[in-house]
Amino acid sequence: MADGALRGLVRVLALLSVITTVGAGVAAGVVQVNQDGAEAERGSVELGPDPFSGDFEADYYVNWAIQSGVSPSSAPAARYRVPLSWSVRSTGTELTARDADGGVLGRGHAPAYYFGNRCRDGGTEVPAAWTVLADPVSGSDATAGSRAAADAWVQTVARNADGVTAPLSEIETRSVTLADGSAAARSRIRVDLTVFEGPCLPDQAELAATTVATEAGLVSLIQTRYLVGEGGVGERVWSGIAASLSVPEPD
Repeated sequence: MADGALRGLVRVLALLSVITTVGAGVAAGVVQVNQDGAEAERGSVELGPDPFSGDFEADYYVNWAIQSGVSPSSAPAARYRVPLSWSVRSTGTELTARDADGGVLGRGHAPAYYFGNRCRDGGTEVPAAWTVLADPVSGSDATAGSRAAADAWVQTVARNADGVTAPLSEIETRSVTLADGSAAARSRIRVDLTVFEGPCLPDQAELAATTVATEAGLVSLIQTRYLVGEGGVGERVWSGIAASLSVPEPD
């Protein structure tokens, strides 16, 4: 099975392990190569307009769960929200994106998963969407940070353990305003999943990185979803999650 690594990911999720490596699950590979060793083609997937809107009042998030990340300094940690129908993990749950040689591309904490697709691979649930707060990285340019985060974390869905790499769209980046009025940058990229096999895989997946500049550096909320009709995450909720990213003011 070409996406055998996917089963590795969801088994780890099912065990609720404290440290989860995304790259060892669905896919990993900063070096994009196809089975024949050729470079994967960028821009071969259509992305389409970004429907993101940050126009959300506070009452929209009533009864949503708050996920808080980690901060390497005394500055408050970033946080985001997901609907209560999502399965959330603790702040200490770590995800790591790795390249094909095991090098770390990114680390994150406080993930959340959506299982509304009700799909199983064998006896294990496969999420239709998942989110993670990337650990802060140095820098002050949210646009550059957003593009870098999207480029790094998309490797977790674009490459599997067998060395198969999926075609990608170009990265689209634009300035956005979050629900709390903060300025941010948002990057999106789509992945053609038809090169993989699996009972829960649609034709495409989408990854988005929403990035804000903070005292602790650049913080990105990474969102990945399978583009499915029934059981998927709709545009309004998807935008609401991204727009909820915030960094509290220091005391």
